[in-house]
Amino acid sequence: DGLTQEDLDVLVAKDMHALTKSEREEILQELHGVGDAIRETPDFILQHRLLLDRELSVLVSRWTSKTGAFERARQQNLANVTSEDFQLMFLRSTKWDAKEA
Repeated sequence: DGLTQEDLDVLVAKDMHALTKSEREEILQELHGVGDAIRETPDFILQHRLLLDRELSVLVSRWTSKTGAFERARQQNLANVTSEDFQLMFLRSTKWDAKEA
């Protein structure tokens, strides 16, 4: 069977407890929409997509488990992997950290 809401609450509480105070505050601010907003100007987006392209080139040049997943995704749908929307999804999820994305 699946997890109950209570089970999920316990898991979230454990994960939140494992974070530092500043990490918890940052997550709670994001959750409530009061975190630091990032202005996504066209230049900002272009700069970070270029950084992501550079990180992806480095990733492809050495073999890791992440490389295999990325290569499979490229082979299955290159247009999707290289699309701006797809890349922005990863950049935004990491607060524009190209290496982490």
